Parts: sequence; structure tokens; C-alpha cells
Amino acid sequence: MLRSALMLLATVVFAAGQNQTKQGTPSGPPMSMGVLAIASDHEGTLFVDGERKIAILPGKIATVRLTAGQHFVDLRDSKGSKLWERIVNVPAGAQVAERIEFSKPIRSSPDFTMTTADGKRVSLADYRGKVVALEFILVHCPHCITTSIFMKKLYEEVGTSGFQALAVSVDANASEVVPEFVSRNAISYPVGIASIPAGLTYLSLPPNLVPMVPQLVILDRKGDICAQYGGDSPAVKDLEVYLSKPLRQLISAGLCSSLLPGTFPGLNPSAPASNPSSASLAQEIEQAERSGRTTPLPSGSPCTPDSSLIRGMARYEVKNSTAYDLRVILSGPTEQEIRVAPSSSRSVTFPAGLYKVLGRVASPNILPFYGQESFPDGTGCASEFYIDQKF
Repeated sequence: MLRSALMLLATVVFAAGQNQTKQGTPSGPPMSMGVLAIASDHEGTLFVDGERKIAILPGKIATVRLTAGQHFVDLRDSKGSKLWERIVNVPAGAQVAERIEFSKPIRSSPDFTMTTADGKRVSLADYRGKVVALEFILVHCPHCITTSIFMKKLYEEVGTSGFQALAVSVDANASEVVPEFVSRNAISYPVGIASIPAGLTYLSLPPNLVPMVPQLVILDRKGDICAQYGGDSPAVKDLEVYLSKPLRQLISAGLCSSLLPGTFPGLNPSAPASNPSSASLAQEIEQAERSGRTTPLPSGSPCTPDSSLIRGMARYEVKNSTAYDLRVILSGPTEQEIRVAPSSSRSVTFPAGLYKVLGRVASPNILPFYGQESFPDGTGCASEFYIDQKF
């Protein structure tokens, strides 16, 4: 009799639960709470508002129940160093997802051996376990000299922290001019000699290419190539602005895979200029700039601080008030293409800095917008594109 009564009670409770669900009682988190889902390709520990919350494993999705509202979230490695941080808004009664992605090497570096002017053989393998900046130069090239002096200063400052600078002269008479170059610029790291074909092979560039120098390659402690720049890259033309901070971050982190995407801006190894398919966004801007047939960029609203951004990043909101599809191209520390439908807007986040900006609408009769804009660190900026001219 008692057993029958218990079974009846269980049936009533189960039925009541079913009825409650059918009436729409939420089965997710309570309205005062939300869920943060985290996926990462790097192992670490997730902290929320400074409090340790959960272990994060690569390829696994981890979830944390939090009170609704804004939270400061960061991922730390086994030593307690922050790998990633962000302010996340967790909505009430819902789930928000964050994907933590880290940089991936361009490729694994093959070994490369050069010979110094005094006959000593120097190999990349000799410096495995260090972050290496390898520059291919012509000793009388102004940008090559600037790059070598920048690397000399960095090497003398942080060389004991696991950084090694190396230069390779590809001059035809390198054995004659390298000693004078080293002496004149007081270069304190090895400067070797190699042929142009050997350099092109290492750089994975076509054998018939005449590259712009310097060619700069950044390797991590494992020997993976994190970044490679040609002599026409903005990063090479202004090393202090574009590469000083990323290099120091890599020296501290050790591996490409421990850095956030975009740490090394605008990766653009040289490519054959004769190949139209290799034309970059930067080249598209340069062509428009040289044509002289552009209209000024519309003035944007002032950039304002944005606390949701991680260090070194900026946000740009593009509002398209035209009747056409809009493409906005940015070239600076990195390259970005933003596509915005008519009467809509879009926001993107990218490394802060000075950019050339080109805006094209999908009409052959309307000139492209062109100008330069500064996107300061940690700010949000906005521009509205509209057409007030008759063509």
C-alpha cells in the first residue's frame, strides 16, 4: 500500500514537472544569472574579476555560471602570467561565448647557415632556444642600416633575456663591404654573407624575384617563423612603432603560439609584382592614391576610450549611409577589409595605429574615399560614409 502511494506521488511530481515545462518555465539559468562559454586553443586557468574559476583545456568548451552584467575575464598560464583579457557582458538568462585564439606560426624555419667576413660559419641552429631576428640586407640601403641599428639597440638591451639578432649581407662584394659596415655602425651581433638565391630559398620566395630589402624574419624559441616582412612593409619602415612592442612580447612569451593574433602586424612577405592575384589591400590603396582621383574621407566622430578592448587594440565602426554596398580597406600595422551593406553599420577590432583608409562603393561613377586616420590604443572610433555630391 505504501509502495503504491509512493509510486503515485512520483507520477504526480513527474507530471507536474512536464506540465511546468510545457507552460514555458525556462530550463536554462535563472534570469539573474548567465553562462559564459569559453573555447581556447591554449591551456590555462580562467579568472573572473580576479577570482580563479576553471581550468581551460585546448579544444574543450568550458562554461561558467556568472551573475548577469559585465565581468573582467582573463586567462593565465601555469606561472600566473596573463595570456588574454577582456571585459565580457554576460546577459541575464542566456549564454555568451568567447573564443580565445592565439597566433599560429607562418611556417617552421629550415636551418640557415652563413659565413662571416672572417670565415666563421654561423647557423640558426646555434641559437635554438632564443627568439631570433634575422635580417637580409644590402649594406648601403638606408632602411637596412636603420633596421640593423634598431636590432643592435634591442640586442644590447634584451640579449641576455633570450634574444639574438643576426644580419645577412647579400651584396655581390659582401666580403669587402661587410667589415666596414660593422665597424661604421658598431654592430654588436653576427653579420654574415650569403647569396641572393640562398636567401630567396630560405624566405620561400620565387627564385626570379628581386626582393626589396631588408627582408626581416622573426623566429620564436622553437624555431617557428612568427613574422616575415619585406622592405616595402610599413613595419620595416617604422620599426619602433610597429615591432618594438611585439618583439618584447615574443621574448617574454617565447613562442608564437603564446601570442594573440595581430601581435605582429600586417604580415606581408614580398610577392611577385607581376602576379595580379597577389595584389594586397595595401597595393589597392596605393593605386588609388597614385591615380589622384579620390574624394576626402568623411570626417568621423572623435575616438573615445573603450574599456572592453585589450591593450594595443582599437575599434572602428563604419556606418554606410549610401545606397550601395561599401568596402572599406585599411592598411597600416595590419590590413583589414570591412564590407558594409547599404543603410547598415559594422564594427571591427584591430591593432591600434596610423592607417591609410580607402572606401569604395559599388558604383563605377562614384570616386573612392581616401585619407589617413589614427586609431589610438584602447579607443573606439566611427565614420559615416555618405554621398552628397552629384556625379
